[in-house]
This record gives sequence, C-alpha cells and structure tokens, in this order.
Amino acid sequence: MRQIEVGAADGSFHCGSIANPISVMEAEHESAGNAVARLRELTGGFTPDAESCNTHRALLAGLADFESDLHRHVHKENNILFPRTLARAGVN
Repeated sequence: MRQIEVGAADGSFHCGSIANPISVMEAEHESAGNAVARLRELTGGFTPDAESCNTHRALLAGLADFESDLHRHVHKENNILFPRTLARAGVN
C-alpha cells in the first residue's frame, strides 16, 4: 500500500492484485467483529454485576476499550485506506 501511495508500484504483486490481500483483511475484520460481538453478548454488554470484583470490572472495561479500538481500526482501513489504495492502483 505504501508503494502504491508513493507511485512505486502499480498494484500487481506476488499475490496478484492488491485487491487480493485487501479482501483477506476485510474478511478478517468481519471475523474479529463477530468475535467481539459475541463477547459483548456473553458479558451483557461488558456490564459488570453489582458484586463483581475490581479485576472483573477492569477486564470488562478493557474489553469495551478493545471493541472501540477495533471498530476505529476497521473503519479507517475498510472505509479510507483500502478504497484509496484500490483507486490509486486502478482496481475497482
């Protein structure tokens, strides 16, 4: 992607088109999103019970932060980086 960005590559690589690894990463994003959604479901929305210890509360807060970071990462790649890279490589 960096090579395409600076004009040092045309979008053809050992794996074929740059679209191939991008589609793999998009599938990984979907899988990770599904896994975190399942964690959210299993933990009641990352909400601790009234009697939860501080360690459990910290774990749930950390999971909520992770989910937020993951969503931000996936958004940046899927909606900004990947489309821009594909457009610069001339791949639809």
